[in-house]
Amino acid sequence: MTAGVGRKDSNRGRRIFRMGWLWACSLLLCAGTAGARDSSERSGDLLRIALPVTALALTITQHDPEARRPFYASFAAMALSTWGLKQAVDKPRPDGSGTDSFPSGHAAIAFHSAAFLHRRYGRRHGAWAYGLATVASWTRVQSDRHDTADVLTGAIIGAAAAYWLVPRRAAVTLLPQLGPGSVGIAFHASF
Repeated sequence: MTAGVGRKDSNRGRRIFRMGWLWACSLLLCAGTAGARDSSERSGDLLRIALPVTALALTITQHDPEARRPFYASFAAMALSTWGLKQAVDKPRPDGSGTDSFPSGHAAIAFHSAAFLHRRYGRRHGAWAYGLATVASWTRVQSDRHDTADVLTGAIIGAAAAYWLVPRRAAVTLLPQLGPGSVGIAFHASF
C-alpha cells in the first residue's frame, strides 16, 4: 500500500464519521418536532438502529471484514440474553404498556455497538458512540418506557457481550529505516 492510498482511506473514514455525527444530530433535531415524550422515544428508536449500522459500516470503511463475524456473534449473545431476561423477569413498564421492561433492549443494542466500536477501533470511535448510546438509553427513561435499573442492566449486557466476544484489532506497521551506513526495518505493533 502506498502512503497516498492509506491517507485517502483515512480521510474517507473521517468524512464518513463526520457525516454520521451530522446524521445523528439531524435525526435528533427532526425527532423534536412532536411532543417531548414522543420525540424522546423516537430519538431512542433512531439511535438504536443508527449505532449498529454505523458499526457495520465502519468494518467496511476500515477494510476489516474479519470484524463482522464477532459483531454478529456478540450481537446475537446480547439479543438472546436481553430477550431471555425479559421473558424470565416479566417486569411491567413504567407507562403500563407491557411486561417486558427489564432489561432495556434499546440500551443493550446501543451500548453493544459503542463497545464494539471502542474495542475494535479504539477510544476515538468509542467516545462518540458511548455518548450516543447514553442519549439512546436516557430517551427510554425520559419517555417512561424504562426505569434506570432497566437501562443500566441493558447497557451492561450490551457492553459485556462486545467486550467478551470482539477481539481488538491488531495493527502492525513496518517502516524502512535508512541512515548513514545502515539499513533496517522498524516494527511497531499494537493489540
